[in-house]
Amino acid sequence: MALAAIEAPAAPQRLPVVPGIEQGAASARDDEALRASLSVVVASVPNALLPSAGVAVFHTRTGGDLQWLPLASVTPTADGGRAMQLEVDAGEPLTVTLAADLTRARHGYLARRDVDATAAEATVTLDGALYPVQLELPPGAERAGPLLLQRTGDRQWLPRELSSGAVTLRRGATFVVELAADEYELLDPLAPSRAQRFRVEGPTSVTLREALAPAGADRR
Repeated sequence: MALAAIEAPAAPQRLPVVPGIEQGAASARDDEALRASLSVVVASVPNALLPSAGVAVFHTRTGGDLQWLPLASVTPTADGGRAMQLEVDAGEPLTVTLAADLTRARHGYLARRDVDATAAEATVTLDGALYPVQLELPPGAERAGPLLLQRTGDRQWLPRELSSGAVTLRRGATFVVELAADEYELLDPLAPSRAQRFRVEGPTSVTLREALAPAGADRR
């Protein structure tokens, strides 16, 4: 029994033009309406980081559509800062970060601002100043840690100098980390109720509470 020949489907046809609508102009205007100009001003970046540092802009909800602008490509202002203009998605919640390099743009940044770029000419200022923070044991304690060092406003942030985010202190050893101005927390991962918050606004030292440096018996 011979099989019936299979006919190829008809090729798709373009829909007829609707009278009175100008082709191309509407979509171009829509694209322009979805874009906004974002001004970013960067100040106080350590000289050692300037060759690799940059500004990143990405969607807050998804982390996608990341733009990276190296500071080395931007002409310094009179005070040594950097001022730049970026074209971004309007109406989309955006995150703007200043980071030592691209790999740290999302979770290892120096400074961060969340913006809703609904209005043209939105402006974001990022301060990259870093301050030495010395972490110290309480009197009588011999060691503490490992403790997690976190930014209280972003639990996914990781310290630039600590690949794991873990801090271990030992008597007689100095522990200093450079941090940007913000609020931080030291947290015992084995006992989350043991935590200590501190704020950095300049060079400072932080003495751990005794709860974060328990006696050896507490770990058994």
